[in-house]
Formats: sequence, structure tokens, C-alpha cells
Amino acid sequence: MAPPPEAVQMPSDKPPESMRFQLIPFSDIPGRSAVGEVLERRLKDGRVMRFGRQVIKDGQPAVKGNKKATEVDAWFTSKVVSRLHAEMWYKDGTLYIKDIGSSSGTFLNKMRLSPCGKESRPYPIKEGDVIQLGMDFKGKSEDVYKAMIFRIGFFDQSWVKAQKKKANPVKFNNALSDLLAAANPYATGNEEQKDRTEPAAEVECCICISAMSPYQALFISPCSHCYHFKCVASLIRQSPMFQCPLCRQVANLTASVSTDSLNVPGTNDNEAPDILPGETEPRSGLQIDDRSAATDRGSQSGTKAKHQDL
Repeated sequence: MAPPPEAVQMPSDKPPESMRFQLIPFSDIPGRSAVGEVLERRLKDGRVMRFGRQVIKDGQPAVKGNKKATEVDAWFTSKVVSRLHAEMWYKDGTLYIKDIGSSSGTFLNKMRLSPCGKESRPYPIKEGDVIQLGMDFKGKSEDVYKAMIFRIGFFDQSWVKAQKKKANPVKFNNALSDLLAAANPYATGNEEQKDRTEPAAEVECCICISAMSPYQALFISPCSHCYHFKCVASLIRQSPMFQCPLCRQVANLTASVSTDSLNVPGTNDNEAPDILPGETEPRSGLQIDDRSAATDRGSQSGTKAKHQDL
């Protein structure tokens, strides 16, 4: 006998209950060696990992604050790391980090998360991101005066699957279609897209003939054609003068991004045209006022008559 409908369990799309990752010492500065050892951690959903400077008190490591140190925390001897520097945690399939008021700063891919002494908002972390705690002390070469820099490495790809489950391909296709239409001044039907009743069609890369999808790196050329970045990466590296593979239009990728040129007087469709007093329609900039022309002809003929009298 089949169980009642309410007793049937549907497959769950919940993210993994924990994430296992590595903090790998890293340095991209010539002559500067990486500091520290590889740290391996597994965080359960909601579990917090703290970063800070290790302080020895009465022969035992001491932690600032009331909370005791746990096995997932990471403590360093570097003097540029605050006693309580940053926190990292795992929630709903995503790894997060935030600065908790450090003096020398927490950096994610070289971006400082908050000012000195201020707590930052949470920032999501993905594989390959670089985390830096503190800044190197100038004039000192010892490791205790160097920042702690790590690259994030994951043991499995479960986080990728969890992120892709959150993706909305229909919403992505609609947004990408609207973006390309807005970027193309010659596109038609922009007003119709506002009242779209059916999902937009997939946008394909004309190089690999594969559809664009969420979590892909895309490149939109100035002519509003879109490609996978990996498909045009070699073309971009060759020269800043990019030739679109589809329409063959050439554009300078290093050109100014100033918007002043978009606000030239007379080019804005929202600007009211100039209308002279006593007229009901605007005059073209190439038209000549008949009265002014007649006055000029009269003055010229008067000048010729004076020369003849002389």
C-alpha cells in the first residue's frame, strides 16, 4: 500500500552541512616569501572561525575577550595582526569573512574591508580568493612584522553545486537581453521588453556557439556583442584595439570612459529645441535668417556705392 501523499519525502536541495577548505600561504610580491603554514579547517553551518594574534600569558596562550579559543580558530605570532582580527564562517553553502575592528585591516583580493577599528559587513568568499590580515611593517624583514596572506582552496566542488542551485537562468537571460539592447543604440523594441510576457531567448557566444549562463565570465564589446571572456581573452591581450569577431567593428578598449561626450548640447532628445520669437517651429542650425541676410546685402550694396562715389 502506497504511503499517503504527505508522507512522501522529496529530494532535498539543501547545501552541505559543512565545508572543508585550506588556507594556503601566498605571496605575489617579488622577493617576499609566503609566511605561515597550510591550515586545514572544516566548518559546520553557523560555526565561526576567529583570526587573531597569539598572546602568551602565564605561560599559556590567552585570547582577548570572554570567548575561549576553539580548535577551528587560527592564531598567529605576527605583530601586525590584531588580537581579535577577523571572523570567518559557513552559512547556507557559502563561506563568509568580516573584519571585527582590527587596526591594520583585513583585505579580500587586496580590497580593505573596513577602516581602522571599524567592523565590516560580511563578504562572501570563493575558491582562489586571497585573504590578507594586516600590512607589512616597512623597514622590518622578520616574519613577525609581515602580514598573513592566504589563498582559499576547497577540497571538493560541492560549493559550486550549491551556488548553481541558486541560479535563475530565466532571470539571467532576461537581464542580459535587456542589457545588450540598452547598450546598442540601433536596437529596436526596447519599449516592448518592459512588458515582456515570455522569457527571453538564450544569448549564444558566436565563437564557441554555447549559451551564456549564470556564473560565467562574459565580455560585452563596445558594439554591444557579447562573448565568453575565455573566447576573446587572446584577442584582448594582443592589442587594446579590439575588432569584434561578429561585426568587425574596431574599438579602443583603453579609450576614455568619461560621460561628458554623451551630454553635448543639441544631442539630447529630451532637450527642448530652440524656437525664435514669433515662430511656431524650431529652425535648423543650417538655416539662415532672411531678414539678417537682407540687411547684410543692403549694407554691402551701400558700401559699394560709397566706393564708386569716391
